[in-house]
Amino acid sequence: MPSVSGNAWVTAEEASDICGREVTADQIALAMPVIEIFTGVTTDVVLRRPRDLRMLRYATAYQAVWMPAQVDVLTRMDVDDVDQDGVEFSKGDVDAHTLAPLAKLSIKRLTWMKSRALIPLTPEQAAHLRGVYLPGTGVTGTEEWLDDHQSWEPL
Repeated sequence: MPSVSGNAWVTAEEASDICGREVTADQIALAMPVIEIFTGVTTDVVLRRPRDLRMLRYATAYQAVWMPAQVDVLTRMDVDDVDQDGVEFSKGDVDAHTLAPLAKLSIKRLTWMKSRALIPLTPEQAAHLRGVYLPGTGVTGTEEWLDDHQSWEPL
């Protein structure tokens, strides 16, 4: 199982190779908490999928390169729209002031960050799959909607 050595998803050397720019250990240390906040996972976790570790490495590397280029990234206020001297600005993404765009794309590709639609089963579907009606469904087996599965008989 992939694991992380030390206390970072990526080393400064690996981040430099990924981004093609010089990345320092201090930049990695600054980027790590941001990635942990957005992913909800820490380096203490042993990941089952190598792809997840790779995406976390990418996200941390991109965040480490992006953060130093931002003005007051740790202290600025979050705003949606600015209108000053006839110049208007509105941010296109909720996290645009705190998360690097490529880091966000990497985070979206983590297996636990993907959307999982849960379509609840009807009592009929649950009974078909499980062979029984579960307590609390309020279904006795004599409901009209169950008639669809009964053979037709003249009145």
